[in-house]
Amino acid sequence: MARKQFHSKAGRFLYNRYIAGDPKREEQYEEEVINAEIARKIYQMRMKAGLTQQELAERMGTSKSAICRLENADYEGHSLSMLKRIAEETGGRFFEVSKKQPIDQIYASIEEELRNQYSLGYTPVKEDTAAGYHKLHVTVKQKDMIVQTRDGFYLDR
Repeated sequence: MARKQFHSKAGRFLYNRYIAGDPKREEQYEEEVINAEIARKIYQMRMKAGLTQQELAERMGTSKSAICRLENADYEGHSLSMLKRIAEETGGRFFEVSKKQPIDQIYASIEEELRNQYSLGYTPVKEDTAAGYHKLHVTVKQKDMIVQTRDGFYLDR
């Protein structure tokens, strides 16, 4: 088992005193660490995409309060389908480790993708373009290319 990393001596002390050595508490602790990491990643992906909770909720067909719950470290209802939808709506990708797709295959796929990507920027030409969400469609002429984009952007005026 990997050595636990703590942000402070107090955290290490509390873990050793109240959790270490008790398999049930160790399992609960690990679940809470995972929940906190998922919540942090959802928040980071949303912020990187430049979306408010309300905007992400509208794109996903859910409520702002549902997005707020997902970004809460105490929330335990993260489903794989919801995480996949969030990844898609924020321009990310979702990978699930399985026998069919082991972690080393996923890493190789990500590594290959990182070596062969381009970034494009876009600024609307018209200054009178309305604020709000605008759909965007990117195509390429070369047939063997894969285009991975968000389906639009938000414009503040």
